Amino acid sequence: MAMENEQHQTITIDNIPPEKWQTYWNIWPLIRKTLYKANTLFDKIIFNYLPLSITQSNYIHTKRIIKQGLLMAKEIKQAAIAKHDITNINLHILNRNNNLENNQRKMINSLLDRKPRHIRLDRLLVPASDNPNEITLSRDPKTIERHSIQHFQLLGSSSKEELTRSIKPYSTLEDIPVEFRPYYAPIQTIDQTQYDCVLEEITNDEILATFKSLPNHKAPGISGITYEDLKHIHPDIIQYTTDLFNLCLRTSSIPRDWKKALLFPIPKPKEWGSDINNTRPIILLETLRKCFIKILTARLHTVLSQRHFLQPNNRAGLIGESTYQPLQHLHHAIEMAKKYKKEIWIGVQDLSKAYDRINISLLRLAMARLRIPQTIIELILQLFTDRTNRIILHNDNISDPYQVMQGIDQGEVVSPLLWIIYYDPLFARINSYENWHSLWNCNKLKILEPRPDQKLPTQRPSELSGRHHMGRTYTNPYENAPGNLNDFYELANIQINKDKYRLLTTIIVCWQRNELHRIRTYECQNQQEKRRSPILGVYMMRLIHRLLPKKLRQTVALFSNTLRRKKLTHNPLFILLIKSYAYPGV
Repeated sequence: MAMENEQHQTITIDNIPPEKWQTYWNIWPLIRKTLYKANTLFDKIIFNYLPLSITQSNYIHTKRIIKQGLLMAKEIKQAAIAKHDITNINLHILNRNNNLENNQRKMINSLLDRKPRHIRLDRLLVPASDNPNEITLSRDPKTIERHSIQHFQLLGSSSKEELTRSIKPYSTLEDIPVEFRPYYAPIQTIDQTQYDCVLEEITNDEILATFKSLPNHKAPGISGITYEDLKHIHPDIIQYTTDLFNLCLRTSSIPRDWKKALLFPIPKPKEWGSDINNTRPIILLETLRKCFIKILTARLHTVLSQRHFLQPNNRAGLIGESTYQPLQHLHHAIEMAKKYKKEIWIGVQDLSKAYDRINISLLRLAMARLRIPQTIIELILQLFTDRTNRIILHNDNISDPYQVMQGIDQGEVVSPLLWIIYYDPLFARINSYENWHSLWNCNKLKILEPRPDQKLPTQRPSELSGRHHMGRTYTNPYENAPGNLNDFYELANIQINKDKYRLLTTIIVCWQRNELHRIRTYECQNQQEKRRSPILGVYMMRLIHRLLPKKLRQTVALFSNTLRRKKLTHNPLFILLIKSYAYPGV
């Protein structure tokens, strides 16, 4: 055995018998032809000369030629890949720069390496058929459709009957609890003629200006008419559109097809997990309807912005107003509490399905309170009554239509304004309580006439902009205050996410003890210092002064590292900074 291995190890090319060598290399002509044909794949010759046959004398030289050719081919391939990558990168950079005008969201996602999150309704967690308390993963399209409709229609209720019972009808002021009637009574100081501009006929120029201002790349409604189609519409159709809009304005009615919409579920800022509860709806409405309501909303905005019909601390979202003002008041209150060493308590809350739970009959009374013309009230309410939605499912399948029981559409242009109007009676009630105001003594100093300082008492109304409210400075002021808010929430069928309710305070002892405070029917956790809760996206410096700079440094470092190797001009960077994507709200 050892001798056989020794003989095997001493075999060389010269020792191979010629007949075996020739038999083995009979395939060489085909290999040679294939190698020559490979030259056509490259810009230069890889295999210049190959022998007609492989002999024992030219074997090593031929092997060296083939090896050099393969190395050259790899170099050419790598160079071609690098050139292709550079060309592809430059093309994407060019497209990204073009998105500065066409699609800024896509441009920002590209710069920050963000991938848009999507869901697929091809599977869904649903209650088991034999045991409703158990959850099972279903891939049956009918089951997914039925469960999706039930979720978006019932808004957490177990049945249509239960949802119908929870919607209280308010036809007149007498249907409202006595303590709220003064705040829903029509304001007699408002002259209804100030709304005459809302009732004026719509002109062709107004429609053309509206069409011109429409954004691009937006999903259409059921008809498939896009904003781009409206921008290139024939002049004759403009007149027909004007006549249609004016007919709707005069008769307080809208076309029946305008009450049909598509619902597209998008994920919440959490893991999707095939759970329909982790989605929120986007409503796709008819584009002509949105244009008509946009004109109407702009007119209402003009009236409500120029007149002081709404409460002074409930004007965020009107023309010239934003959430900056209530945030500024809140920040000043925190600064004053810090300066004068007083307690301050801030409640942070989150409303569950806020738009979907708006009571339409109560919205009617809230609009009548501002003496909005009845024609406009009826027209707006027509948008949210006797309407149906259809859900966009997997593979662009559409569910059967289902009736929308209550609420307003989040995608409707007028919805943010209706939200302000709907909550204005609550602000009126809050502002009527003097003990809910923060009272400070400020020194008024006269520089030109030096005299002893004169104390000037001022007060700041409590804010409830979106999801926070501020109480006066004494220990645990929310024992009674949110109870009054809960009365309104019960009246308007509004639900609060109790597990997201937080109390912020300047009292360090409360941070350390992590105390529980009872607010009417539920307990509220003090916000710990390490678990910060932003207010309208803003972290208040004085409440978390030791943690906010660290958070800012981390965000700036992440932002700079992400953009360090990006090829971009100053314009995209300027837009990125303007939109405050580096640190929203700061």
